[in-house]
Amino acid sequence: MLAWLLRATAFVCLFWSAALFAGRDLFSEAGGGGPLFEFVANGLAASQFAFAFLVWRAAGEATPNRTVVYGVLLLLALKVALDLYALLDGLAGTPAVLVLADLVTSLALVTALVEALPRALRGR
Repeated sequence: MLAWLLRATAFVCLFWSAALFAGRDLFSEAGGGGPLFEFVANGLAASQFAFAFLVWRAAGEATPNRTVVYGVLLLLALKVALDLYALLDGLAGTPAVLVLADLVTSLALVTALVEALPRALRGR
C-alpha cells in the first residue's frame, strides 16, 4: 500500500513539474510574470521533477527509506497549508481551481500515507 501511495505522490510531483514548465500561463497574470517568475517556475519545476524521481525510487524498495517517506509527508503537509492559505487569501479563477485540486490530492495522499506508515514500517 505504501509503495502505491509513494508512486501516486511521484505522479503528482511529475504533473506539477510539467505544469510549471510547460503550462505556466495558467499561473501568471495576463501580462506574464516577468523574468523572476520564469526563473522561480523553472526552479520549482526542476525540484518537483527531482522529488518525483526520489519518491519513485523509494517506492521500489522493499522497505522504503524512512527519510524519503518523512520528506514526502512534510512536502504534502506544507502543500496543504500553502494551498489552503492561497484559497483563503482570495485566489480566484483557473488558478484557484488548480490549487483546490492540489489541496484535495495532497490532503488525500498525506492522510493515506499517515494511515499506511505504521504497517509499512513494521514490515507488513
